[in-house]
Amino acid sequence: MGNTKCRFKLFVTGGTFNDSNGDLSITGNNAAVGATINLDGRYLTSYTETDTLQSVTARGASSSIATNFTGSLTVNGTNAGAYFYVSGNAQSTAPPTTYDTGMAMVWNNSGGSRENEIYYATGSGATQSENDNAYFAFINRFNTSGTPVDNTTLKLYGNGNLELTGPTATSTIGNTFWRMPKVAAPGSGYYLSKASGSINLVWTAPPTTGTVTSVATGNGLSGGTITTSGTLTMSGAYTGDFTVTGDVVADSYRFRANHSNPTTSTATFYDQANEGPTISGFAVCLRTGSTPAQTGKLNSSGTFTVSGDIGSLWFTIRY
Repeated sequence: MGNTKCRFKLFVTGGTFNDSNGDLSITGNNAAVGATINLDGRYLTSYTETDTLQSVTARGASSSIATNFTGSLTVNGTNAGAYFYVSGNAQSTAPPTTYDTGMAMVWNNSGGSRENEIYYATGSGATQSENDNAYFAFINRFNTSGTPVDNTTLKLYGNGNLELTGPTATSTIGNTFWRMPKVAAPGSGYYLSKASGSINLVWTAPPTTGTVTSVATGNGLSGGTITTSGTLTMSGAYTGDFTVTGDVVADSYRFRANHSNPTTSTATFYDQANEGPTISGFAVCLRTGSTPAQTGKLNSSGTFTVSGDIGSLWFTIRY
């Protein structure tokens, strides 16, 4: 009879570790495999991290792994290190659908326009109305006496409304902002003006002519105040000098009675007290003819000279 060879495979089937005494027990498919080894004092029971963020980032300060911070992230370096940079290339990729709260900044989201964009999300479950009333704001803070003072200078709402810092609140204006229109001006020359009783700025048509809005009347004028169109009429009494450049044409002239005599040699035609119509001046001249020429003159000394009809004779009448 020939020899028969038997082959057995030995392997580990399990193991346990007793952390109270440090025994490591191994079992196998054969008793020859089983064993118990005491590792007390020869295994790691605790570890204290000695690295810091500074020492870790000194070995390598970049990572492609998304990182979540549950506390504040502060940038307080100097020079170029004082900035907070967002320089990743979105390449036409919008934020994931899981992003619904807070802000997200990105570059080149269009995939070619090289624009910088800021997303501001109004929170999970926000209704259309809540989104319309939610806003992105610029807030200025200054501190002169130990207590910070915050002033909101701009609000951009979810529905597109833009509000800028405006006047002090009044009984008809509930806050201190102007709300810009969301439509273009309907034509050239239109300007922004405040709508009555609200913070809205609206496009207002330019005036058709000039800038005068009203014309009032004073002494000697009637027909005012004119705000659109109308006619002013001279009437009533006017006290004071009235200067006209050019001719004054009228059907007749009526003088104020009993005027006092003038004290200068300037020509004056008036109703002299207790005398009647009077011409006063340095001299009085008469001009007649189809092409008027002087035919008579009463000079300052009382001499009255008249040009006669016979030839070129002149004669003088003294009185």
